[in-house]
Amino acid sequence: MSIRISQESKYKGNDRWSWSVWLEGPDQELDLIEYVDYMLHPTFRDPLRHIADRQSKFRLNSAGWGEFMIYLNIKHKDGRVAKRKHWLRLEHPAAEPKPASKEVTEPGSRKFKPQVVYLSSGAADRHFASVLAGALRTQGIEISRFEDDIAPGLPWDISLNSALERAKSAIFVISDRPNAWMTREMEAVQKRNIPITPIIVGSNVEVPPLLSGRQGIHLKSGQEIEGAARSIAERLTKV
Repeated sequence: MSIRISQESKYKGNDRWSWSVWLEGPDQELDLIEYVDYMLHPTFRDPLRHIADRQSKFRLNSAGWGEFMIYLNIKHKDGRVAKRKHWLRLEHPAAEPKPASKEVTEPGSRKFKPQVVYLSSGAADRHFASVLAGALRTQGIEISRFEDDIAPGLPWDISLNSALERAKSAIFVISDRPNAWMTREMEAVQKRNIPITPIIVGSNVEVPPLLSGRQGIHLKSGQEIEGAARSIAERLTKV
């Protein structure tokens, strides 16, 4: 199957984008597809989007403020279902493109696998976490997040363990009391003895007991996001 997933996004200002995702491939292959089900992030009001418009190449149009993994079920007319996924990329107009490769080359052409960092945040900090993820990638860090590995029908613990499998360290971005899900993430990270760096956003944040005693990074409320993310990424990669 030579079908591939394409996307485009347009920055609308105020940290919001309009975006589209669709299928690309030979007409004879697109003609064999009946519909595409797109599974968006669970924070969307209607996360499951059913698209059966062949003329638009099964194009999904939407809008939002954060990057996330989109899961696709591509239903063929003969009953076959192909499962694919696509990371939705949203960049500010002046942002530098993310590295295309997960391998980093040092002087002397020596290649090595990048460090893998598990990154977690609550809904209120998801935009900052996405910007931080991009800044870390430019430093040669590979980011693992639960939403990247969750798949419809899989138990949450399997998806979480998949996301933590290669992680060498973890970052938790916190501006409020962690919800039950983030607490489970912290517990799973601790069980694996993965080093944790808390990033505390704001001055009156109560650090959860699971993270007490750990050296963290404090970020003032209202601080410029892109600059703060770059600074934190540089600091973390020097540790």
